[in-house]
Amino acid sequence: MSSLQRTISTSDHQGALHIRLAEEIAAIDEMTVLDANGRHARTILKQGAFRMTLIAIARNGAIPPHRTDATVSVHVLRGTAQLRAGDQEYIVEAGELLVIAPHMQHDVRTPEGTLLLLTVVEDPTREL
Repeated sequence: MSSLQRTISTSDHQGALHIRLAEEIAAIDEMTVLDANGRHARTILKQGAFRMTLIAIARNGAIPPHRTDATVSVHVLRGTAQLRAGDQEYIVEAGELLVIAPHMQHDVRTPEGTLLLLTVVEDPTREL
């Protein structure tokens, strides 16, 4: 996974960070090789309990079932994603998002390929 070590610093950015998402998407699009699992991820921001990651998944690709202690939002930027959260399946198209509660098992499949913006918010009271 390619990762950028960006954080929000009040001294550097007056408490705000402007991310040009189109540039981040272009950078991930330039990477022609997806990893052995048919996907590539690029963390664009990590700040304490908050993380944003772009994930490209190849045609007929998948992310296997897993769970996290965090609240997760999956925003489909391109293509269509078939997301299963618990026992429910959702078809999420470009411009739509799905928010998944902590501890809920979920997975992603995509017959045509997709680009996702994953936002993860950990419980700040959880011990690491």
